[in-house]
Amino acid sequence: MKQELVKYVEKPWGYEKWLAVTDHYALKEIFFKKGERCSFQYHNQKEEHIYILKGKLESWKMMNIKNCIPIYMGPVISSAILRPFDIEIPL
Repeated sequence: MKQELVKYVEKPWGYEKWLAVTDHYALKEIFFKKGERCSFQYHNQKEEHIYILKGKLESWKMMNIKNCIPIYMGPVISSAILRPFDIEIPL
């Protein structure tokens, strides 16, 4: 089955390909140029599932309003579910 691209968004750090979107779900391919990073971001209601194919990602798990712990992820063997208010930064 051929998947049509829903949306393509060029970013200063790379791009996002939106592959599927519903009211409760979005599937994106996110690419970062080597050495680039994005700003801190968090979501009030959304969970994210992350699968890294190449490279590394640093995420921050919010334990409470004043305490975050770093989570470092690498390719293929890593997957994570980021809960609302968690923060992610590509390395």
